[in-house]
Amino acid sequence: MKTTYNYYFLCILLFLSITTNSFGQNKIGDIKIKEGERNITNLSGALNDSVSFHLIINKLNENKTFKTSVVFFDFLGKSKTILVGESEKKPNYLTFHSNGNIITLTKLLEESVLIQDIDYQNDNVSSTELNGIPINIFSHKEITILNFSRSLDLAFIRSSKDVQRNKARFSPGFNRRNFVNPDFNNTDFIDDTKFIVKGSIKRFKAFYQDDQLVIINDFKERGVVNIIFVSPDGILSSKDFEVSTKGKVKKLSSFIKNNLLFSFCMQKDLSELSIYDLNDLGKKKSFEYDLNDFGTFNKVVVNGNKKSMETLNSKRFLRSFFPQSVGSAYNPELYLSVNKTIESGYIIEVGHVDKNTYNNPNSGNFWWGNPAFQEQLTISRDKTQSANLSAVAGMAQLFIFNALAQNKRAGNYFELYLDNDLSPFEEKFVYEYEEFDTEKYKNRYEGVFKLRRNFFIPINGKVRLINFEKNYYSIYDID
Repeated sequence: MKTTYNYYFLCILLFLSITTNSFGQNKIGDIKIKEGERNITNLSGALNDSVSFHLIINKLNENKTFKTSVVFFDFLGKSKTILVGESEKKPNYLTFHSNGNIITLTKLLEESVLIQDIDYQNDNVSSTELNGIPINIFSHKEITILNFSRSLDLAFIRSSKDVQRNKARFSPGFNRRNFVNPDFNNTDFIDDTKFIVKGSIKRFKAFYQDDQLVIINDFKERGVVNIIFVSPDGILSSKDFEVSTKGKVKKLSSFIKNNLLFSFCMQKDLSELSIYDLNDLGKKKSFEYDLNDFGTFNKVVVNGNKKSMETLNSKRFLRSFFPQSVGSAYNPELYLSVNKTIESGYIIEVGHVDKNTYNNPNSGNFWWGNPAFQEQLTISRDKTQSANLSAVAGMAQLFIFNALAQNKRAGNYFELYLDNDLSPFEEKFVYEYEEFDTEKYKNRYEGVFKLRRNFFIPINGKVRLINFEKNYYSIYDID
């Protein structure tokens, strides 16, 4: 009797396992690798709200050349394949953006870059070539901006037919008082057409605003925010303003959203969140936070735990933005981010992250960071990096510091909700763009599939998955 019970119990468990694994996934098609070809990788993304694209790179066994095709799947699962071309060397694609029915790819050549348009509606491919190797890539949903020189040789690329490349030059009457030539190796390009997770901790932040490249320089040493505007024709202008006249600035971070500049300035005993009109730099609103009275907020999180007004220690929270002990494994750095609501309000988040380990998820293309991108791009890595650890006697202390650091990395920030008039509100809200957590989907489905050369793509209210299985790619819509 016991044996029969165990048998039925195991059957039920097996049934539940199969049901759970298959729930919420719908296979809509596949991409077969032809005989005589070997797949190298794929690079995938969203063309628009209802069509995904999949850049497939195969190697031909007969002549050892590389064939590149783009396969599109619409919201019904109907597919279309467009041959991009063949090359003797493995193609290195750097980034993509889309406009309407056209996906624009940036491909690295020996001494130049190739801009390719793949037209989903008309089934054709067009291209143009730009001389030089870009040293910086700014990737946006609708435009790619390449920098070819430390003295700013910029190409604004909307399509292969719409490229504006110019060397930056100062506008008449340019104010050089606080101007510092942007260090693009210390710059985050923020694509605010998606949900902003935390924010940048770098001194320079770049935004695409009103058809211009707008670069913020948080010049805390002078207590100044310097704003640099670069137009597609190369004209460079700037504005700057003092963030505070009340003392030395110790921390400073700024953010641009919807022609507003948000800035959080920290001094020894007082911090201030200020909002300015980007056009005339007139101050529209400000909120003060001091060691005794924290000020206006909707939510505060300390070491991953939400705090109420009664349990919040203002002094301890504000001082946590600065290094607390010599040898600490956690090096706090200020960030500021702004997301909009569908009601045109603003959700402001101010906090700190570990400077030693933080990697801004909002600076870069959808491809970047995905293993499939690293597979196709030849990257020169510095192999000389080394770490010197002291003897065993110091390891115990290091372990304690790391344990404390992990606690701090759980989250330290406060949120402020403002309506369209920049007045605080307490109501529930819906973000303009929802956060998409790739790791969440990866953890959920890596037990269902053997994930390989995969992309999770938010599209049409669902998530589309492309995954390499045996000698073909499977395309799924998943919940």
